[in-house]
Amino acid sequence: MKKIVINIGTPCGLNPQNLHIIRDSIFKQPLLGDFFEVRWHVSMDKLVCKKSDIESSLFDDMYSFTETECGCWGNQGKNALMENIKEGWVLLVDDDNALHYDFYTRFREALTSIQEGRHEEVKFIVFGHDTGQKFKIELVRDTRYYHPQIINGKDGSKIKESTCDSGQVVFHHSVWKPYPTKPTKDDDLYDADYWFYQNAFEEDQQNYGYHERFYFHSSVATFYNRLKW
Repeated sequence: MKKIVINIGTPCGLNPQNLHIIRDSIFKQPLLGDFFEVRWHVSMDKLVCKKSDIESSLFDDMYSFTETECGCWGNQGKNALMENIKEGWVLLVDDDNALHYDFYTRFREALTSIQEGRHEEVKFIVFGHDTGQKFKIELVRDTRYYHPQIINGKDGSKIKESTCDSGQVVFHHSVWKPYPTKPTKDDDLYDADYWFYQNAFEEDQQNYGYHERFYFHSSVATFYNRLKW
């Protein structure tokens, strides 16, 4: 059976010392070798750190490594690493997050449900993330296991702002659109992750009348700001 390619993209800026924790969360999991071919792509912002800040053994586990000069919330870094992704699914995991310990199990469940339901059109698989108790309080949420919220209005549905982050959505590489690197609207440099998913969600409303390409799963994919708990 051909393995499914899952690309994990990590833009690295302020936390190069934590990459080994992210690496372990990516590669030390059940089902990894049986069903998935995992490719770890890392980009580094040279404005805030240097290559020598990264533990040398980590490069052995990277499928690609790219140096950028970003300075805009990691957007250029994400754009750069995405240029190295030519197939499969993608999950962006920032350098202060970590993959949930049963992500691959839950991801396989989602793919199985999509296949059995013959939902070939699905390109975005939406999970939750675990914020931990600290960020549950800081973000004023009623649970640490938080999923993107959908708002239904007279003009259609939308993803509620500040509820959808990069580590909550696995997307197919074919739908990627580069993040902005200059301000255009609604503080979309800082919130580029949200706008990428919301714009696709809005396109579905316009083209199909509902979120055709989105599949929502009840489990969590990542630990939000895990390295700051």
